[in-house]
Amino acid sequence: MDTRPSLPDHESALRDLGLYRPLFLTRSLVFPEDFPRSYNDAVMRFGRALNKIIRLDGAPEDAYLEFSRHVLKLRVRRLPEFIRSYVTDDLIKRHHLIPSATQRASCDPWILLGRALSAGDSKRGIRYRFEVSRDLNLAFQIMRWGYSVKAARASSPLEGYSQLEILMESLGQVDRLDDVTPISLHERGYPYRCRGVVLKETGEIFMTYGRREYLELEHEPCKFLNLRIGSARLPVLCGMRFKDPLACVAKMIADSQSDISPYEPWEAPDILGFRFMFRSKREMKQGGKYIRDRILDERTFKVSLGSRHGTVNSHSAAALLMLKGSINDRLGLLHLKGEIQCMLVRQHFDLIVSRTDINHELYHLRRYKDSVSGALAHWYPRSIYGLDWSSDEVGSKLEEGIRVLLPKPRP
Repeated sequence: MDTRPSLPDHESALRDLGLYRPLFLTRSLVFPEDFPRSYNDAVMRFGRALNKIIRLDGAPEDAYLEFSRHVLKLRVRRLPEFIRSYVTDDLIKRHHLIPSATQRASCDPWILLGRALSAGDSKRGIRYRFEVSRDLNLAFQIMRWGYSVKAARASSPLEGYSQLEILMESLGQVDRLDDVTPISLHERGYPYRCRGVVLKETGEIFMTYGRREYLELEHEPCKFLNLRIGSARLPVLCGMRFKDPLACVAKMIADSQSDISPYEPWEAPDILGFRFMFRSKREMKQGGKYIRDRILDERTFKVSLGSRHGTVNSHSAAALLMLKGSINDRLGLLHLKGEIQCMLVRQHFDLIVSRTDINHELYHLRRYKDSVSGALAHWYPRSIYGLDWSSDEVGSKLEEGIRVLLPKPRP
């Protein structure tokens, strides 16, 4: 008796893979005429479909193998690291959020689909079907993200801070672009708010609220520059980050529930992020306006100047002061979409170290566990795992777990 799944079943499974976007592998693309006659036939058809969608020129079996590698990396590393960053070990074990090592190591797309379709309708079978659909969908989006970003990079020889220097040249009023290692100074007691910043190489005090005994924490190097505006010279620290593909998918999910126009993960408006850190609110406003007028897309500009003026989004801390916007594409400055944020230097280090709502990991937790737009709620839904992300009890437990893992300044 032939126990192979029928075409409609596979079409249904593939439709499930398009969790937030139109079906990426349709029956007409993968199985246009009949059911694959063999495993090799399935691999070739699957690979040809991947080549067609991502516009690759290689052999179909190579595309299929690469897709399998993305599935493996997602199941073994990306998703486990993501969930462990925000969820405590006891909740992970109790709700089976990370499958067994043996199950995670299975990465052949065609075999996974076959197992998923024959998993049955028990609670375990339903969960397995969902996890296969989720993992294949995410792996495909990450694979396509990688090729899109690679193609964009190929159009420009610039990498990393070279792009920052291009931005600085476009501003036209910048001098002293130095590499520095900032050391943040923090209150000696909980919640370890930042009270100053010293530059390690020179011992220069960038900003401080008086001289007293502080705790210290050394950070990744960044750039120091002077922004000249008229007769004023504003000292600024500037950092850069590159958003990883899973974070881009999570952002796409969140933004799909807002008034932002739909986009694909590789089109995220902030794949490249530049943060300008100022000593005072006055300097931040002055420098932010200067940057806004010259290189930002006015349509994307947002302001958060404290709780009385609203926040940059509904999950941001009320105390966060920030000016942000996308770099204007029409200027042709970058090969990828980028965002600039202007904020107070003390709040930048509060995002990393402090145990208050302003902390960036706590912000991500609030965003990811949102019952409508959160990645945790989408990738680990209550209907499958039985974990109510919106409950106060779960939220408090997750926040407590994150605070324990945050970096702690030392004397």
